[in-house]
Amino acid sequence: MFDKGANPFQDFVLLLSLRNDLMHLKPRDEFTQAQDGTPTVKWPRYVASLQQRGLARVPDVKVIMSWFNTLQTPAMALWACETAKEIILGVLKFIPDDPIPGKDPSAMFKKMFR
Repeated sequence: MFDKGANPFQDFVLLLSLRNDLMHLKPRDEFTQAQDGTPTVKWPRYVASLQQRGLARVPDVKVIMSWFNTLQTPAMALWACETAKEIILGVLKFIPDDPIPGKDPSAMFKKMFR
């Protein structure tokens, strides 16, 4: 079993949330105005977490940007690929290696991802 409170599981859960929000696209931005008339936007909670990790853009306070646009960074793409790879490697660790070469049906995947 994966430790549900640690990586790679935690990042994989976040990646699935992002995938779901992207594939089932619906309005997730909440545009409002501050008392001084300055427009503000509220994004899904995970965006702030990704910004703190340096993965998502942090626009200037004067710039209104969609949560979707904040995620379009090279760092975000690399993180998504690495997260997917780490969960695959985690699953492969649960499959014991067969001592007889050529009899392990998961050998190709193990070799490819390791």
